Amino acid sequence: MTTRNFRVHNGISVGDIVISASANTITGGATAAPNADGQFANKKYVDDSLAGLSQNSISQLDTAITVTDSGSNGTIVIKADNGNVLSQTAATTTVTASGAINLTAGTDVVIPANVGVTFGSGEKIEGDNTDLTITSGGIINLTATGNTAVTNNLTVGGNTTVTGNLVVNGDTTTVSSTNTTIADNMIELNTGISASSNDAGIIIERGSTGNNAAIIWDESTDTFAMGLTTATAADKSGGITVSVGTLVANLTGTATAAQYSDVAERFASDTAYEAGTVVALGGAEEITQVNEEGSDEVFGVISSTKQAAFMMNGGAGNDDTHPYIAMTGRVNVKVIGSVSKGDRLISASVPGYAKAAIKSECTAFNVIGRALTSKTEAGNGSVLAAVRVSH
Repeated sequence: MTTRNFRVHNGISVGDIVISASANTITGGATAAPNADGQFANKKYVDDSLAGLSQNSISQLDTAITVTDSGSNGTIVIKADNGNVLSQTAATTTVTASGAINLTAGTDVVIPANVGVTFGSGEKIEGDNTDLTITSGGIINLTATGNTAVTNNLTVGGNTTVTGNLVVNGDTTTVSSTNTTIADNMIELNTGISASSNDAGIIIERGSTGNNAAIIWDESTDTFAMGLTTATAADKSGGITVSVGTLVANLTGTATAAQYSDVAERFASDTAYEAGTVVALGGAEEITQVNEEGSDEVFGVISSTKQAAFMMNGGAGNDDTHPYIAMTGRVNVKVIGSVSKGDRLISASVPGYAKAAIKSECTAFNVIGRALTSKTEAGNGSVLAAVRVSH
């Protein structure tokens, strides 16, 4: 059988189907939806089908994607099960979920600098390429199953409350506050130590005012020392040297020993006198130096804070205006001429000095005391004496 092509110049009609060559159309087809391979759909069917489609929405049951744009403010809304999942406008993207939102990425999720994550209407986390700022109108709770580690400095601008135990590990703990208040009724130093070879106590820095003040337990002597020191807490391992100071307090108890040697009391003086000066009541104030040989008016000998064992009336003044006057005990006495140990001492003709006396010069009221050391030279000097003045 031979196959031949044929050409229709104007058209052909087969039943209701008309093919028009001049109009370039096929008409007469069924308007129903095609339901088998080989069937074609005419324009009306296609138009009707397109008319049923939304021009800005794709939907399936209760799930849809809707795009709207008024020319200046476009919106994309993705809805699942009749609830908004994502809403995108030019300024805001809103993601809504009735359950969890799972974000899976192959690398970091990057949020630009100075753009934060806000929780509700107040809490916010934001970074600026240097600092990370967490803002909260209330409490920030950090909950971890393990430790929370801060590997660098931590600065807290407000109050800090620790409800558990506070453990500080380091070389130095510095507290810079106006007032430090401790509710505990006991402060324990050297806690947990098995054996101590270091001094312990409290050092008060005084800056340019003078040497530091210290209350120290001296481990080498098993005694407390209170006074002045040039040491700081860093010197504890080498031992802290304290020059003994003055304790102003009302003490109740029994004194069984004293480091120094005389009983003294402060009296107002008409001028500043050096230690060892022999004095009497009189002058412009309470005491003045004795200026008469063998005087019965001798009241005592000027002592010092370095020598007096018991110092009374300590708040009356200082050593220049209110020197300590030793009235009994061991004290250095200024003397003229040679003195032998055991000699009785009376006032000399040189003001403020004593001299060795012979028995005929002594009375019940002019003997200052007995020399405990000797002085062989003839000029001025001093000897240690046991003073007991009769008033």
